[in-house]
Amino acid sequence: MKLIIAAVCAVVLAVGSVLYVDHRDNVAAKERDYGPCGVVVVREATDRLDDLARQLDDAEELASHTPRMSLAVPLKGLQDLAHDVRRADVPACLGPARFLLETRADLSVESSMAFAAERPREEVVGTMATAQRYRGFYNDAVAQIKACAPACPANPWDPDREANVLRSWKLRDQNAAYSAR
Repeated sequence: MKLIIAAVCAVVLAVGSVLYVDHRDNVAAKERDYGPCGVVVVREATDRLDDLARQLDDAEELASHTPRMSLAVPLKGLQDLAHDVRRADVPACLGPARFLLETRADLSVESSMAFAAERPREEVVGTMATAQRYRGFYNDAVAQIKACAPACPANPWDPDREANVLRSWKLRDQNAAYSAR
């Protein structure tokens, strides 16, 4: 009788350990795919952000081909997109990418408003050029986050590096403007 009880206990332990290992592997796989910055979560969030970026491309194109006196409707569209980007629900690791897209949207609105207000051409073109730089920053940030998922740090974007890049571009633009005089 004791032998049968021992055999049953051994079988139960063996089955339990197999089930536990399988469960642990399933939990790890779900964490990899659906965790805070899991592969699936990042893919779905970047798809949403990329869709907003494409809409922003279209809105910028429309605004750039609209006469000054008819710019109100395209400008409203740009403002709505900027608000949609701000409201986009993304995981923490994509927060910096959303910030870059927000900044690009804000700069697009600013350049369109500067054009409508008949500000100097250099100001309008400079603001739009800065918006396009942020487009590149956004694309780089998304590529970096997709590459590190699911093991992304909470904030993979290095703001010091980006600030230095922006500072160097600003200095370059200022030097170019000074040299053109």
